[in-house]
Amino acid sequence: MGHPFFRRKKKLIKPAYQIKATLTIVISLIIYSIILGMLIFYPLWMELQSATSIYEKEMVSYAILSLHKVLWPAVVVIALLVGIQVILASHRVAGPVYRVERTLEELLKGNFHVRMRLRKGDEFRELEDVVNRLADHLQQRREQDMALHEELVRELKAIGSVLEKEGGTGHATDRLNRLIERFSTEDASSIGEKKG
Repeated sequence: MGHPFFRRKKKLIKPAYQIKATLTIVISLIIYSIILGMLIFYPLWMELQSATSIYEKEMVSYAILSLHKVLWPAVVVIALLVGIQVILASHRVAGPVYRVERTLEELLKGNFHVRMRLRKGDEFRELEDVVNRLADHLQQRREQDMALHEELVRELKAIGSVLEKEGGTGHATDRLNRLIERFSTEDASSIGEKKG
């Protein structure tokens, strides 16, 4: 299922995003419910205003009160259920974003062996392939840089040997020896990290 570092058990992975999305949708639902309530109650209110007998007014008033008792608790229950559903659904978006961030942080640290694994049902599955290809590319570049580094050290040593055999100038030999020493002491993997 992926590296233990990336397993997620929490439902609020990116709380700021998930809570904002939940509040936006729940508030929208409540506003739409109020509009629906107005559309339902306005005709009844008009009927109440036009009622001439007390019996008619009593019947319409009873209908209005009955609807209030049923509609508004239902709206609250539906809003809560929608809020829970949004958090669960946003988990499938927030999780991949979290994993992309963590994988990119590892790549920035020079850990090019890390790979991103999304769970079945997660959104943005195409990002998994792109991030993993990026990690592959960076790993290949590091390996190429390390090979080039080793080759440069070998070539510089070979040039130094030729210069010594032919009695090269002291200044050129000194510069070459300093360059060889620099390349020999500098870790090849650190060159890959700098370039990667």
